[in-house]
Amino acid sequence: MPRIPADTEGRSALFRSMLDDRQMLIVLDNARNVGQVRPLLPGAPGSLVVVTSRNELTGLVAAEGAIPLTLDVLGDREAHEMLARRLGQARVAAEPAAADEIIAACARLPLALGIAAGGAGWTHSRPATR
Repeated sequence: MPRIPADTEGRSALFRSMLDDRQMLIVLDNARNVGQVRPLLPGAPGSLVVVTSRNELTGLVAAEGAIPLTLDVLGDREAHEMLARRLGQARVAAEPAAADEIIAACARLPLALGIAAGGAGWTHSRPATR
């Protein structure tokens, strides 16, 4: 295993060389800007890169041929369905005000709802083990 270079350019070159002749799925989550992503893009074709960001990374679209996909928060119905899958339909139906409060506090964001449901102590209508 080669030594990891101290500088970003060297680490990027090492990373890209390790991807040569491989087909990889690379997920870059919550990228701040294009400069944060570019050093991690494979130099050779054959790999797929999925980048998530709260910012529009138009530089990737213009220079790298990225395909943007804008996602919105869950709708109220979808958020309730997600809670019902995690907490159980009976529990959500029995406590609609609590479900609405959780959904509002989580801003209808799927990850936040999943974390909140996990913290509720029940998943799939079973008590959580601790």
